[in-house]
Amino acid sequence: MTYFSMDTSAWIDGWHRDYPPDVFPSIWDFLDGAILLGTIISTEEVYKETQVKDDDLHNWLKKRKWQFIPISEEIQSIARDLLFEFPGLVDFRRKRSQADPFVIATAIHMGGVVVTGEIASKKPKKPKIPDVCIAKGIRCIKFLDMLRELNYKF
Repeated sequence: MTYFSMDTSAWIDGWHRDYPPDVFPSIWDFLDGAILLGTIISTEEVYKETQVKDDDLHNWLKKRKWQFIPISEEIQSIARDLLFEFPGLVDFRRKRSQADPFVIATAIHMGGVVVTGEIASKKPKKPKIPDVCIAKGIRCIKFLDMLRELNYKF
């Protein structure tokens, strides 16, 4: 089974930008099934990031809270190693993108794929999720690519 470790930006892109549930309800029903099967996962840090807005997306995710993997010692160790190698991945002053190392660490721990809406920055001092994934040899895809890999058909 392939695990898809979702970043906050992937959820936001899917829900608000590309496939809003009022227009594409069948996608969200399909994703609900993938979450139930345990194929779509994320770190509890993504849940915390969606909690800030407390919008319809967060309410939908809250009803599927079991998908959010707690930060185990192993995941924390992987995230710490990632931050040591890529210290610019998180900007601690802005309290933004705090989940990024945990999204990647969860994918590494589960042997999965990272799903993000981010685009590689190609800036070693300010890497984005795709930059780190490329450097570490981890598959990193967009929301639409995940739907394709899950064989979703509209």
